[in-house]
Amino acid sequence: LLDLLEHLVSVVREPFLVLGTSRAELPGRSRPLDAVLRLAPLSRQDAEQIVDELAIPAALRDLVVERAEGNPFFLEEFVAMLIDHGYFDSESGLPADFPLPDSIQSVLAARIDLLSSSEKAALQAASVVGRQFGATAVGVLLDGIEPELDALEERDLVRQRAVSSLGAEREYIFKHGLTRDVAYSTLTRARRARLHAAFARWLEREGEGSDEHAALLGHHYAQAAAPEFVALAWPDEPAQREVVRGKAVTWLRRAAELAAARYAIAEALTLLDRALLLEHDDEDKIEILRQKGRAHVLRYDVGGFRDSIEQALALRPARSVAAHLYAQLAYYGIGRPYMWKQPPPRELGEKWLAKALALAEPGTEARGYALLGQALSAPDTGADAAEEAYRLGEALGHPSLVAYACEAQALGATQAGRYEDACGWAARALEATRSLSDPGVIGYQYWNAGFVFLRGGRIAEVRPLAERYDRLASSLSPHEEVHAVALHAVLESVLGNWDALAELTMRAESATVANDDFP
Repeated sequence: LLDLLEHLVSVVREPFLVLGTSRAELPGRSRPLDAVLRLAPLSRQDAEQIVDELAIPAALRDLVVERAEGNPFFLEEFVAMLIDHGYFDSESGLPADFPLPDSIQSVLAARIDLLSSSEKAALQAASVVGRQFGATAVGVLLDGIEPELDALEERDLVRQRAVSSLGAEREYIFKHGLTRDVAYSTLTRARRARLHAAFARWLEREGEGSDEHAALLGHHYAQAAAPEFVALAWPDEPAQREVVRGKAVTWLRRAAELAAARYAIAEALTLLDRALLLEHDDEDKIEILRQKGRAHVLRYDVGGFRDSIEQALALRPARSVAAHLYAQLAYYGIGRPYMWKQPPPRELGEKWLAKALALAEPGTEARGYALLGQALSAPDTGADAAEEAYRLGEALGHPSLVAYACEAQALGATQAGRYEDACGWAARALEATRSLSDPGVIGYQYWNAGFVFLRGGRIAEVRPLAERYDRLASSLSPHEEVHAVALHAVLESVLGNWDALAELTMRAESATVANDDFP
């Protein structure tokens, strides 16, 4: 949500107002807020007004107001607890031994304790499903017993949603997130794990293993496989524990892959970290770390990329895998040093390159990326390496490798002042992107070709590239937005369109602010 709001601020051209509520610790997380209005607890007068409207007996009025301490949710739930206990109409106050809760969690726990066993089981099962849930899912966790959701709705612990996302089935939501948290906390660890696993198995069957619920499946299987839960849930069933753990890792990795594809990088990294904690096998850990490395690169965090790749190398991967890891380090280390806040020493990059070339077999992707690192790091002498990388990409059917090799050739031609040759290579890189689906790689080639064409005097071809890249950048990251504004700005300055350039000022400023905390 915060990313969406920041994106809106960066792309909307007209003045508009963003108004939102948050906890006290949120302001300052990202962009500065123009104004913060801190909401204090209700005054005693306001609390008394609410109590009076609820027609609470005079004998309980002061007690309720004092206990609530200005928290309207506490006040509401405290009154509901009195109703549950049958004391709401009492004119003589509460018994001397009545346990008075001192927090909203205690009030909610007291209310849940008063439920019948079947009602409590339904509420607990619903808390495992999530804040929103349907009767079918809850019934599955109760072994087919009809959940008493109407009774929970009457007690105002859950509410029916006006619009259901479950089609014809009624959908419910916990009245408050704390209600769900407290209900969930009443489950034993073993019971939690078994319920999470049962829900995940049902959801997997219902969705026939599709990607639609990948993140949800990863979450529930991971909750079931958590080290502090899994041994308690299946103490004498090591095979079952391994099945649950394997499912958790599989779905977490798939969910991370899908998140990275839509450039939700923080989400992808969180999912991969969870998978890494659950994985025992070193070979599989290496693959997860490689996946983490790729995710870090998508947000230009080459420091995080290097950490992930070096962790993978420390696990002593097979020769072919090590070759690929060293090739990637060389490609970014010496081939793209401008991506680093603090580039690695040139000598270290050369060592990575030497290891990659020594380990990589002929005709492999690893050798292709090592050659790209070599070509990009020395454009004046790298034509042969770029040419070999280009042929490798063609032979392997690897359009990214082809595009990057064309880019390296364009860079070499530019360095030599052969601008028309550079334009030809940039055009071939654009041709290669037609076989690509990654918007980041495609957009980068639009951006690169824009500058190559400007240097070559092919100015009329730049605006369509800038506009295509702009459309892609808006769906990627704050850093891509900076690149998009930059290409537009350079184009307008080359054309002498000063009014158009001036109009880009606000967008440039908001884009760079959004980029402030970007790696």
